[in-house]
This record gives sequence, C-alpha cells and structure tokens, in this order.
Amino acid sequence: MKKVLFIVIALAFITVSCENATKKTEENTNTQQVVADEAVDVSMADFDSLVDGLVGRKVNISGLVDHVCSHGGQKMFIVDANSDARIKITPNEELAAFNTELVGETVKITGIVEEMRVDEDYLKEWEAEVNQGMTGEGNGKKESADPKDHGGNEKANSELEQIERMRSKIAESDKGYLSFYSISANEYSIFKID
Repeated sequence: MKKVLFIVIALAFITVSCENATKKTEENTNTQQVVADEAVDVSMADFDSLVDGLVGRKVNISGLVDHVCSHGGQKMFIVDANSDARIKITPNEELAAFNTELVGETVKITGIVEEMRVDEDYLKEWEAEVNQGMTGEGNGKKESADPKDHGGNEKANSELEQIERMRSKIAESDKGYLSFYSISANEYSIFKID
C-alpha cells in the first residue's frame, strides 16, 4: 500500500512539474512575441545598413519630409541632413494619406519595413506593359505596329531605359534581384522645434 501511495504522489509531482514547465515555455514564447512586436528605434543614417534585418519589423524613425505626393498623398519621402539617406513612406489603411503641408516638417514615423524585389520576371512584365501601351492594344488605339517604335513617346523611352539600367544592376548583383525598401506608416507625429 505504501508503494502505491508513493507512486501516486510521484506521478502527481511529475504531472505538476510538467504543467509548470509548459506554462513557463508558453510565457517565454509570449514574451518573445511581445518583444518582436515592439518598435525598434533606427536612425536615418543606419537604416540602409540595418534594413535587411528589419524587413517585416516595426520601426521608429525620424526625418525631414522633403516630398509628399500631391496626387492623393500616398507617398512621402523623408531625408536626413547629415547623410544621403532618403526613405519612402507609405500610409497604412488607417492613415489613408499624408498631407502635402508636411513638407519641411521633421516627423517621427512608426511603421513596418517592407521590401519590394525587382527581378527579371518583374522587368519582363513591366516591359510588356510599356510595349503594349505603345501599340495601343486594349485601348482601341494603334500608334505603331512595331512595339520597339514608340513614336517619340518620351515616357515610354524613359521607362525602357530604366528597365535596361535595372537589368544591368541585377546582372551585377549577387542576389539576382534588386531590393527597394519602404516603410508602411502606422502613425506619425511632427516634431515642433522652438
């Protein structure tokens, strides 16, 4: 009888220990998720060197607004007076748009770092769209039967030159693609300098 009682107590002790270990593991996991959700403070000067490790993470960054897209406020660029850093900021769904009156203001942005990859497939699609637009397919107009003849269209020629420059950069790249980074802003505030 004593042996049975001893085994029952031992099993109870092991069960309680395992449950506590599981709870502690769950607590540690939750703590790690909270830390990962916390915003990382990044300076404009350090952004480019750290950006690969920041993709998908929330950051705080400050800079001088040098441009806000006047067609709907869907893009804003911030710069740093002490470096060549320039970062594209887009509003998330909650912010919707930036006001053009922000130009010249110093702002603190909180948002998620995003990466857009440009590879050969992306460039082929873009090139096809430019050529299709110039031949008039899909819009009822036909300017030229030759997709390479852009009829003096400077915008199309400029885009095709840009595509070729990107192809050259991709060929020089070890990754086989180009990365363009931006921040999707969750919130921003203006620094008032007295």
